[in-house]
Amino acid sequence: MSSALQKGDPTQEGGQPQVSVVIPAYNRAPILPRAIRSVLGQTMRDLEVIVVDDRSEDNSQEVVGAIAESEPRLRYLLNSENRGAPFSRNRGLAEARGRYIAFLDDDDEWLPAKLEMQLELIRDFAVVGCRRRTGSRPRDLQPVSPVPFVERTLEEFHFNNRGFSPTTMLMRAEHLREIGGFDEALEASQGIDIFTRMVTTYGRAAYVDHVLSVSHVAHGFARITAPTPRRIRGCMREFEKNHALRTPAARRYRRAFLELIQAQAAPDLPSRLRHIKAAFAQTESGRWRDYGRLYFGQLLLPSPAFARAWHIYIRMRSRGGMTPENPRERVNSPAKL
Repeated sequence: MSSALQKGDPTQEGGQPQVSVVIPAYNRAPILPRAIRSVLGQTMRDLEVIVVDDRSEDNSQEVVGAIAESEPRLRYLLNSENRGAPFSRNRGLAEARGRYIAFLDDDDEWLPAKLEMQLELIRDFAVVGCRRRTGSRPRDLQPVSPVPFVERTLEEFHFNNRGFSPTTMLMRAEHLREIGGFDEALEASQGIDIFTRMVTTYGRAAYVDHVLSVSHVAHGFARITAPTPRRIRGCMREFEKNHALRTPAARRYRRAFLELIQAQAAPDLPSRLRHIKAAFAQTESGRWRDYGRLYFGQLLLPSPAFARAWHIYIRMRSRGGMTPENPRERVNSPAKL
């Protein structure tokens, strides 16, 4: 069991809210209120918000305290030292009183109907996600019934994780505790690992087919999704950990993804290769799915921007003797799998 889960009694005295929402926070005081208020503003009011401060060096504590003065559903926990997001999520999970658990990054936000619509589905699924948009916030959506959803198998998820990330998923808190919570050894890909273990242990998953979560990236603060050594290590560890749970095709796809982010992080990478990142961004949430299928020669290039980026990628890697000119040959070579 993760170390943070060994602290705190999840059955402490007091009323039991239906949902506990954990927000790990670190040095983002200026934008933290947006995340908190997006949870407190949910149409489903029976909830608690637990902000776990990972020993911020800014005024995050004062920012949370100011909101908590008028909001009894908000709780604040301060880590004794900086331990990372997985530890903070586990600490929040250990302290949570709700039957269901959800997580929100401190730089993101939810639309008001998110939890209400997910709760309509959670009886039938072990994990319920939702669509997410990066950048601009869409107009608020009124809850609808029946809730439109898309079911995902584990194999489908390994090719396209649309709808599922730590900030979009709703789960039973008891189930998440039973599988040990977040793996604190993973510096990245924690959402992929959690989804894999939850679905493997408890069954079906689906996401609400509406944008109910917004990811903000243009705020100037550091993000784990950059191709840093830390992210690469985390992705590699997740790949090794769950290798046996992926199909052969999914393993090839994930290996291609890992090779790509390693190429992006290379200090001597030609500047034109960096166009790959911009081109992939234009394809939004389906970019890795399309990349994986293209990598296996299963469909045509989905867009001119993607096509240019792909050919640059192949040429650059060919020069290093790591892949042949033809991506189809790369996949069919047993020595490379």
